[in-house]
Amino acid sequence: MIKSNLEVVNQILIGMEGASDLVETGTRKTIAKAEKTTLNINEKAQDVNEELIKLASLFNQALRETIKNIYLVAEEFDQKDHELKEDIEQLPSTENYFKGVRTYE
Repeated sequence: MIKSNLEVVNQILIGMEGASDLVETGTRKTIAKAEKTTLNINEKAQDVNEELIKLASLFNQALRETIKNIYLVAEEFDQKDHELKEDIEQLPSTENYFKGVRTYE
């Protein structure tokens, strides 16, 4: 039988949320522009850094949405698991149905 384990899912999601928090912290850091230089390389490096921050932010948004979806599916699965368990417990016992039936080992 398949059995859900919402506690394990929650532990995993806490780790994923921690990773997301770190990504978010990284996207909030500002990089000071060098004002006293006119090097083209410095401008390109700044542009690349800004693009990376945008990409990290987009990744983090997708990660947060994924975390939310995983949690919702896990909750739904857990609920269905409890419903199935209750349904199975309501079934009549099969203990007496197989008395006297020969089994081959």
